[in-house]
Amino acid sequence: MTVTLTAVVVDISGNPEGLRPWTFSTPTRGNSGDIVAGSSVSVRPVDGVLTVKLLPGPATVEFEGKSFDITVPDTDSDLWPLISAAVGMPPETPAQVIASAVDDYLIANPPPTGPTGPTGPTGATGPTGPTGATGATGAAGQSAPTPTVLNAPLSSPDWIPIISRLVPANSLTVGASFRVTAWVYEADNNAENFFLHFGPTGTTSDLQLVEVQHWASLNTMVSGAVTCVSTGASGSIMAALSSTISDGSNVSVPITPATVNTTVDNYITLSGQPQSNLIQPTIAFIESL
Repeated sequence: MTVTLTAVVVDISGNPEGLRPWTFSTPTRGNSGDIVAGSSVSVRPVDGVLTVKLLPGPATVEFEGKSFDITVPDTDSDLWPLISAAVGMPPETPAQVIASAVDDYLIANPPPTGPTGPTGPTGATGPTGPTGATGATGAAGQSAPTPTVLNAPLSSPDWIPIISRLVPANSLTVGASFRVTAWVYEADNNAENFFLHFGPTGTTSDLQLVEVQHWASLNTMVSGAVTCVSTGASGSIMAALSSTISDGSNVSVPITPATVNTTVDNYITLSGQPQSNLIQPTIAFIESL
């Protein structure tokens, strides 16, 4: 047999409240030999009066996300005394004290958390942050090859550098290589000698790595290569040199590395020496590979 619970519900201005629902629920339980299936019912106040019929026994009242466990009596009753009993306060307790007690009750007895809602849209990208500090300057690289135009011819017995390139101290690594190229105009068909050097002066007094000689025609291209084999105060390099003329080529390739000190500044130098009359180097350069 059901009983009727009633309550007068007004808003803060004293006007009748009737828009928001109140939900009453109960777990599956027994009642006078009957089985009360777990269920819930929602009602709204009419002209500020909330009325609901329930079976006696345990129930839960929910309103605006707050819930209160009450016991429905065997006779008709006002609802508020049942709620105030759930929070441990008499019916005449001031509203402010009740609100504080309700908050404390919900903290101690939080309602179950519902499922996580869908992820909202991605927000706008924030402003760009300030630019970080400039990093340290890296080590200086090797200078690019500089083509050299030689206006003065070489005449016998001159023996002078055609072109040199600085190799800074400790800049060589194993396998580092350089290519040497020069174009030479010759006034007659006589022999010329070309040399590759490596050392600290950039002159013909530096260590001679390799020599090539040929009986020339009027135009010659001289090409060579230098490769680092090992580094240090007793490092080593290999070199090769060739000259190409209209009637063939002459190549010199030593098979034993030359010992050099790579911990100091050195120069790779191409030099030339005509046997008679003169030769005219035109363009020459040394490039890092």
